[in-house]
Amino acid sequence: MSIAHNATMIRTFTCFKSLDNEQVKQVIKQSVIQQLPAGRLLFKQGENDQWAIYLLSGTIELSFSDASKKQLKADTDAARVAIENTIPRMATARAVTDISLLITHRDLEKSLVNNHSDVNNEVQENADNINHSNVKDDDWREATIMNAYGQKKNISASDDDEAMIKEAYELSKNMTA
Repeated sequence: MSIAHNATMIRTFTCFKSLDNEQVKQVIKQSVIQQLPAGRLLFKQGENDQWAIYLLSGTIELSFSDASKKQLKADTDAARVAIENTIPRMATARAVTDISLLITHRDLEKSLVNNHSDVNNEVQENADNINHSNVKDDDWREATIMNAYGQKKNISASDDDEAMIKEAYELSKNMTA
């Protein structure tokens, strides 16, 4: 995808709508676009993760503790914000169809929206210093999180989450090969 296409896509989300061109470029550089198959778990209710996840295409289902369910479709008003962005997560999200996601770190989103360039610079400096050529296969989770967000984070992931992150790592290895 071209930068112009990505910039247009980024600006479809409410929190990024008013960003200037440099800030949009920063979002593009420090985000990951992930394709997932139908049935894949995005996150579980109660998780305390650091990711803001936006639905680019497809449909997901949110399941709440009261057994209620809600579907969220891309390109609708309800999908113009991050998916169930409350921490801890108030619902479990699973792909109903094949989906595409834009994944950013919450700190990046907050810093751009609040225009705190010092945080942006620190995140970018960390991202610039990452070298994945020496990553061992058993370090895929840490490398993927560092690659995508420029920061090392301790994460606790379910088997579905691990599979998603490993897929992202494999894709990033293929892109740099």
